[in-house]
Amino acid sequence: MSVVVPTYNSGERIMDVIDSLDAQSLPSDEFEAIFIDDGSTDGTYDLLSNLAITRPYMRVKRIANTGWPGRPRNLGTEMARGDYVLYMDHDDKIFPEALERVHRYGIENNADVVIGKEVIEGAPTLAWDTFREDVPRATAVQSRVLGLMTPHKFYRREFLTEHGILYPEEKCYLEDHFFNIPIFVRAKVISVLADYPCYTWVKHATNNSKAYQAPDYFWRWVRQAIALIHDHTSPGDVRDVMMARWYGTRILRVFSPRMLNRPRAWIEAGMPLATQIVETYIDKQVDERMSHVWRLRSTLLRRGDLDGLYALAKHDKEITATTRVTDLRWDNGAILISGITALTDRSGTPYPLRREGDRVLRQLPADLTGRFTPADLDVTGALTDAVIELGIRGRRAGVEWPVATDGAVAFLERDGGTVAEANWRARVDPRTAAFGRPLDENLWDLSVRLSALGFAPHRRLPVLDHHAHPALLDGRPAVVYATVNDNVSLDLAEENVGVVQAAEPRIADLTIADNPTGGELVLRLPALHVHGNPKVGVDVSVAGQTTPGELTVEDGCAVLRASYVAPAASAPIMAAVTGGGKPTGLALLRQPDGRSVPTRLGDVRPRPVVSELRWDGGMLRATIDCPFVDPTGNPYVFEHVNGEVLLDAAAAPPAAPASDRAVTPALVGMELLVNKRGSDDWFTVPVQATPTITRAGHGRAHLTHRYDASLDPATMRAGKGLKSGLYDVYTRSTVFAGGQPQRLGQDDTPAVPGVGLPAVYGGGTAYAIAYGTVDNGKLSIAVNRTWPKHVLTAAATATAEITMGHGARLRVALPLHLGSTSGPLRGTLRLSDGQGFEAAVPAAVEASTRGAELTARLGGETLPAGRVELSFDVKLGRHLMSMPLGRWTPGDATGTATAGSTRSPVATVLRLLRRP
Repeated sequence: MSVVVPTYNSGERIMDVIDSLDAQSLPSDEFEAIFIDDGSTDGTYDLLSNLAITRPYMRVKRIANTGWPGRPRNLGTEMARGDYVLYMDHDDKIFPEALERVHRYGIENNADVVIGKEVIEGAPTLAWDTFREDVPRATAVQSRVLGLMTPHKFYRREFLTEHGILYPEEKCYLEDHFFNIPIFVRAKVISVLADYPCYTWVKHATNNSKAYQAPDYFWRWVRQAIALIHDHTSPGDVRDVMMARWYGTRILRVFSPRMLNRPRAWIEAGMPLATQIVETYIDKQVDERMSHVWRLRSTLLRRGDLDGLYALAKHDKEITATTRVTDLRWDNGAILISGITALTDRSGTPYPLRREGDRVLRQLPADLTGRFTPADLDVTGALTDAVIELGIRGRRAGVEWPVATDGAVAFLERDGGTVAEANWRARVDPRTAAFGRPLDENLWDLSVRLSALGFAPHRRLPVLDHHAHPALLDGRPAVVYATVNDNVSLDLAEENVGVVQAAEPRIADLTIADNPTGGELVLRLPALHVHGNPKVGVDVSVAGQTTPGELTVEDGCAVLRASYVAPAASAPIMAAVTGGGKPTGLALLRQPDGRSVPTRLGDVRPRPVVSELRWDGGMLRATIDCPFVDPTGNPYVFEHVNGEVLLDAAAAPPAAPASDRAVTPALVGMELLVNKRGSDDWFTVPVQATPTITRAGHGRAHLTHRYDASLDPATMRAGKGLKSGLYDVYTRSTVFAGGQPQRLGQDDTPAVPGVGLPAVYGGGTAYAIAYGTVDNGKLSIAVNRTWPKHVLTAAATATAEITMGHGARLRVALPLHLGSTSGPLRGTLRLSDGQGFEAAVPAAVEASTRGAELTARLGGETLPAGRVELSFDVKLGRHLMSMPLGRWTPGDATGTATAGSTRSPVATVLRLLRRP
């Protein structure tokens, strides 16, 4: 096996590639990795040369800079000696058994190409249809193999050299397509390996293939790709299948709802270029190989109806799928799930269809109906290829596995109308769900995908209810639980939810034999499903004292037995199969006479909200108010007797005295946590608590804790600064809410004014913005994002005034916090009216009483009378950013002007900050 890796100024990023190669199960003398350095200037070549000294599988060559990966890849192919060649990008990864499995699979099937299961880091599942199952021997006529045009496949080396297939060495768009098209045409056997993940693609905001996107440039390369298919094929199935694929993905997709995200001028300029390609190369019969919605787009495009394409795009943008789970439970070691999924709009209204006799027609708005014939809108037979299917995706590596799902999509009559709907049933066995192998991660998210009529919404599976469903499978914990967004997830290591806490033990199920030094507890868990080994060790801890317990099955019910050491003060009972301890919702209240009294805390829940947020001295200061509420969200009514706050009598055993229910700090403690999104990196932030008791009538009271915290992004990571990325803020109660982290949100009054609070810290080398997420207003922090201008645009959104002072000095007030160690930010102020006027002058941002102020002195520039676009270019650390400051009408040289924009910067930034 040969792995070819082009590099250019890769630096330490190359270590992900190296680490994944070091971890390969294939012996190191049976594969080679060829690194072609494209004239790096940052020491990458020296780094690779040093790494190669201790890695015989590495070969390193340096060439003069070409600025494009084509030449390095072709040179690597010339140097390769393996049976198959894999082209890797310089910061991607391969899975440990990838080379061994692909080599064996390719040789067994005499494959010219092996398409291994591919994953995009932090993005939706790639090429779902391609990787639904293994396909040992396929051809290009089987359209599923055309679903992936990335270069991360395994190509038979002799096949490439025999046909002289090379990468384009000039800068171009769709370079992977120009490489793959002749391969798909000439390959006799294409194998799809779906039962093992092979490649992780780390996708960035910028890459070479997206750097030249002017309309004429874009469509020139699309035309050449379509022409290449035409020139390499004869009339017939192969040509029509490939044309349908490229026509849909490269042309019609541009005129799908995606067109709404591009400037109309770009679309208008490209429309005639696209129609020329269609008229020249794509025969009308190709449309018959496409789904209903793609055929409608083709009809409008062939007609040159741009307004119709916009109207259809706006309509289709609202189409999604809505799922209602009707049953979810454990059965014989597997999760049984049933549900109903329908095509709907975003409000849940069914997808508009109507019946005319024995036919089913799509119902479109009035501005579209006249553009199509009834035959165009007829979808009667369009559900032949419709699919309903569940998937289960690992949260760490992002690998998603299809789940066998029984059910079919059909047209049904509901409430006087016709709907496209599927009733389905699925079975998820964690021991076999990964193509017959056990699920190998801790946390898994379930989703449902409905593919019908050309739509394929892939959505998280919503919960049936908010009760967790715990199980022990041959001693392995497995908990189906509801996430903070009311979706279904599976925890296979008690990472978020413990099996005992998920069983929601009742006070009536707990029996203790207490004495001054400790005691014995017996806890029945009727909600816990046990399959396989009925005896499992469980660590039980009270007040930090851990003792071994045992969980068994007695009379068909799971029972936990353990001893405990008497706590010095009231403390929660913790229990976990995997160690570390998880809250059970139960606690021991220590009494003055030395007794420990059990109590149930499940009906009391914290509801922390941010009440104040600000930057101060480079630190983010947060004040969090945490009222305790009941399951309905109303303030929990505690008993208030002689100045003490007591739990309701129902939380304690019958006839327990009031003193047995006293609330202590140990029971209401809370942690503040920060998590790097999509990772297992968690950081704890110290908090200081102040309780507030509010009387709620005679003998009743409400309890609120106020927590003050200081988040220091420069030291939070074990004394080091946070790495670039998005961070979410959580709270975790030591007892309540099952001890599970909960996203920290805002109260009715937004804690984050406008879009967010930006700050520069670390001596001007780092920056962050605290903001409320778009979907649910939860608190997040963006640190040194890859696209700084998108994040720090927030600094300009609240610009209150732009003024011209004496000596033509321009001042811009910015709500940007500069940390105490950050000096002035020096950069360049750019002015442009978009009609020929351009100016660039030195500028600086310094701290002011209102946050920060940008100042720049205009020299001899004659400002235009109309609006001027302002932006500020500055380098922070390694990041060069451009901060848009909106539009400004100068007026006279000493007057005051205001910033404005025809498009809300706030909405723009919120859209850019949205993450799944």
